[in-house]
Amino acid sequence: MNEIFQGNLDTSIGLRLQMWDVALRAGSENWLFGIGKSDEKRRDITSAIIHDKNYDSGLMYQHHNFHNDILDHFFKYGLIGVLLLIFVFVAPIVGLNRKWRIYMLTILIVFIFAGLTVNFFEHRRAFVIYFILVAILRYLSTDEGGRSETIQ
Repeated sequence: MNEIFQGNLDTSIGLRLQMWDVALRAGSENWLFGIGKSDEKRRDITSAIIHDKNYDSGLMYQHHNFHNDILDHFFKYGLIGVLLLIFVFVAPIVGLNRKWRIYMLTILIVFIFAGLTVNFFEHRRAFVIYFILVAILRYLSTDEGGRSETIQ
């Protein structure tokens, strides 16, 4: 951390801070819908910011994402994409009773925190594991009649 405070951003954390700054600046230019998934567009938009800020010139060529699910969604899909990502995390909790809500929150917290430093949902396996865990917990939270055990 001392290196970062002294202005050395050539560390793992420093490179992430650079990527996050680029994502915020570039995403702000297309804040509602984002720029899409095109690598060519990403390079065009980010290269000017990287040059202006004197960041590592290979930053976005070595990495195809911003190492943060929320910022990557903001850059690629804008505010609408971020809201949809939030929906993916909030929707599984709706209608669960207290017992099952705790289990679901545990899974959500793990995935949300993991997504702060890597693009967790860009990895197909992580995406599938998340939805399988959510589906299993939703299924287990139903009683034998098939109705959800909601708070009454």
